[in-house]
Parts: sequence; C-alpha cells; structure tokens
Amino acid sequence: MKAIRLISKILRVAAAVLAGVYGLSFAYSFLVLLLNALFPAASWLPIEVLDDRFVILFPFTKIGFLTERLHWGYQLFVLVILLAYAVFFWLLGCIFSAFSDERIFTQTAVQALGYFSRASLSVPIAIFIFYAIVTMDAGMGEALLAMVHWLLGIFTLFLAAIFREGYQLQQEQDLTI
Repeated sequence: MKAIRLISKILRVAAAVLAGVYGLSFAYSFLVLLLNALFPAASWLPIEVLDDRFVILFPFTKIGFLTERLHWGYQLFVLVILLAYAVFFWLLGCIFSAFSDERIFTQTAVQALGYFSRASLSVPIAIFIFYAIVTMDAGMGEALLAMVHWLLGIFTLFLAAIFREGYQLQQEQDLTI
C-alpha cells in the first residue's frame, strides 16, 4: 500500500503541474486573443496571422506556441479546450490526492470521484457538440476523443459507486468497534 501512496503523490504533483500548464496556457492565449481583437494592428502582440491561420508565439520569442484557423469559432474552441483540460487535470489531481491518504474510503475520495465522473461524462460531449455547431468541421478524431473521455467518465462513475459503498461499510465498522 505504501507504493500506491507514493505513486499517488507523484501523480498528484504531475496532475497539478499539467493543470497549471493548461491553466496558464488558457490565460495567456485568452489575453493574446483578446488584445488582438481589441488592437488588431498592434505589432507588439505575440501573434502572427498567416493566410487563414493564426499563430500565438511564446512570450518574447518568434517560436510558435499555438496554431489554429483564424475563424472565431476555432479561437473560442481552443480556449474552451485549454480550460477544460486545466479542470480535467485539477480534478484528476484531487483523485490522486485522495488515494495518497491513510484511509482510501473517505468522503473526500467519494466526492472527488463523483466530480470527475460527472465532468468526464458531460463536458466532452458538450464540447464536441459545441465544436460541431460552431466550426461545422467535427470529424472522427474529435468524436473518438470525446468517446474516450466519456468512457473514462463511466469507469470513474462505477469506481465512485464502489468507493461510496466502501466508505459506508468503513463508517459502519468504525461504529461497531
């Protein structure tokens, strides 16, 4: 069990780092796209427009950070995806945090699994529908990605039910001792 706790702690840190990277990427991309919309002729912005695509550059460099089509729907979709993955990894970190505790079957673990499963069941489908409506360009790759996240949501929904039962049994056992 010590190995599981150690792995959970490592994965919690990795998930927190990824949530931070996606969150910072969202904030930076949002700021650049917003400033580009407000000041389209500003040459000081870290964004380049090439034909039908835009390229957001890393700060203070000419190295591309994010490339997408110039359509407003794609710009909005990129922001939604970055924010969704920031939340996804944050919730995943909450689950790993619960697994690193002395007691695994806790109310915190049940809540973390419940939040993660509900988000994994609803958000990918909503994003896929949003993408299909706004860009009119949803393909098999996007559908498969949404399906993988949806299946992950189903799996964690079952896991949440198991943990809820384990938590209740543990509570009953604590009362009888």
